Amino acid sequence: ERLRYWKSGGTSAWILEDIGKEGYVPTTTGFIVRNGTIQAARVLIYRESRGEQVADPAFTRQFVGARLSGSQLDRQIDGISGATLSVQMMTRLARAALTLDSVAN
Repeated sequence: ERLRYWKSGGTSAWILEDIGKEGYVPTTTGFIVRNGTIQAARVLIYRESRGEQVADPAFTRQFVGARLSGSQLDRQIDGISGATLSVQMMTRLARAALTLDSVAN
C-alpha cells in the first residue's frame, strides 16, 4: 500500500488508514507533524456504526503536542466507553505518523 504524505521543512502531513476491529472497514485519518510533535489530528472518514466519538475534537485534541517516547506516545490518551478499539486505532495511527515523520526525507 502507498503512503500519502507531504513534507516541507520541519512539517509533514500524513493521511493514514487503519481498522479498529478485524472485519471492520478502514478509518481514514490525517495528522500534521512539526519537528516531531503532532500539531493536529483529524478523523477524515469514519465508516463504522460504533466508536465515532474518536472524531470529536474533544478527543482528537488529546494528540496535539504528543511526541514519541521510545515507541509509545509521551502521554496517556483517555479512553471512550464503547470505543476502546477505535481509541487504540487512533493511538496506533498517531505513533505511526510520528515514526514516519522521523524517517521521511
